[in-house]
Amino acid sequence: MHDQFEELREIFKEEGLEPWTSCEFDFTIEGKLNVSFDYIDWTKLEFGQIAKENYYMYRKFKNFTRNGI
Repeated sequence: MHDQFEELREIFKEEGLEPWTSCEFDFTIEGKLNVSFDYIDWTKLEFGQIAKENYYMYRKFKNFTRNGI
C-alpha cells in the first residue's frame, strides 16, 4: 500500500498539484468514503508527537482538549 501512496503522490506532482504530506480515509455511518489530504510538512516544524495528535484531534472533532472531548 505504501508504494501505491507514493505513486499517487507522484501523480499529484506530475499534474502540477502540490504534493500532500498525509492522507486520511473516513467512512460515514452511511458507508460513504471521504478522503482528505493534508499539506503540513511536519518534518520542517518542531512539534512533537503530542502536538501532532492534538492538531489531528482538533481538526477531527473541533472541540477536543487534552483532558477529553
